[in-house]
Amino acid sequence: MSRLLRLTMAALVASASPALADGFYNIYGQYGDKRGEISFQSTQGDDAVWLWPNEEGETVFFIDNPSASRGDWSQGTYDGYYVVELPDHIATPCSYPVADAFGQTYKEWGTARMNWTGSDAFRVQMSPCGGATVELEFFAQFGTGPSDYESVVPVSVELFLQSYQIPLSYEDPAYTEQGLDKNPSVNLNVTFSDGSTQGNDYLQYYADNIIFDDVSLDPNDIIEIVPWPVDANDPSLGTFAGQLTSTGNGVGTAQLIVSFRDAPDVSSVVTVEVVSAAQQFAAPVSTILALGGYKLAVNRRVQAHRVSQLNMEQPIYVTASFEDGSTYDFFYHRDFVDNVIIDAVSGDPRDLIEIVEFPVDNNRPRGAQHAGQVISTGRGTGTATLLVSFKNAPGVTASEAVHVVSARQ
Repeated sequence: MSRLLRLTMAALVASASPALADGFYNIYGQYGDKRGEISFQSTQGDDAVWLWPNEEGETVFFIDNPSASRGDWSQGTYDGYYVVELPDHIATPCSYPVADAFGQTYKEWGTARMNWTGSDAFRVQMSPCGGATVELEFFAQFGTGPSDYESVVPVSVELFLQSYQIPLSYEDPAYTEQGLDKNPSVNLNVTFSDGSTQGNDYLQYYADNIIFDDVSLDPNDIIEIVPWPVDANDPSLGTFAGQLTSTGNGVGTAQLIVSFRDAPDVSSVVTVEVVSAAQQFAAPVSTILALGGYKLAVNRRVQAHRVSQLNMEQPIYVTASFEDGSTYDFFYHRDFVDNVIIDAVSGDPRDLIEIVEFPVDNNRPRGAQHAGQVISTGRGTGTATLLVSFKNAPGVTASEAVHVVSARQ
């Protein structure tokens, strides 16, 4: 592979017309930031051939260019492929051969897209064969030498959202009734060192240079970025930060940060609030879990049921007490079912008990359900533990032992 490519490069350079211009570029990618040259070498059929020498070896781009002139195609977007001289970061070439005009046959390493952003500036995205995302991209501008090239980098940025309140979930009344946007779009206004500005096109097409941080200022994990494809028809181009959404982990405020790989000191922060319009319950400070009885017959055929009249089921009662000294007796778990967790699994490794749910409103049997009874599963005898806790006070808990028996007791 290396020998063939060197022969190809030698043939290209020997037969090429003088380079139209030399380009000087900055690279921003997972393989580090680099600086170097890229040259327009020649045209070969409908392809414009570009050469990029770098420390991994020479890379040759074959970019579809029917007009065969750099000046005629600037400010457009063009696709092609590239070949390389054994770079470390690409494991295998493509499975199909490419034959050049000089009789050399070799295998293509991946796809390339050249996007002209001005009359003398462009970006190139490179994806290895089989890759689902852009592996590397660089930005280039033409000049007579490195001293003529000054990187155009962001100097300020405004980050803003379509809305700054996000409902907790799709089921929350803040979404179903108030119509708040569950996934507000993320937007940028970027100003660059040459005085130019760019908005959401930069957000989309230069996503690899943009860093969104939805973690550092979100200690309770209530927001997250929703990625969108750069191009729905080309997964290899990767994704960008299209929207912000709530995780469903709770309400409160969090902040989203944006910065840039080539300008790490340039950043912007927005504050977003995750809200809920559901009824908010006072948090219990203590609780009592009680049952109608603490022994269950394993089934209706055993002596414990036939002789002792011991039931296979017992009603559940939950009492909650609050910081102001008030108490909600017995049926808190029915009247505040959305806030109560009755757990018949964690303390029941042998699967001896289970919960039977009853309607919260007997006139609406298919409506909300609450934990009405604990029953024996009939799978054996022994002791299991029933637990209660609260969504808005997870540290407040209570438990009771339930004995499943067979013989008369």
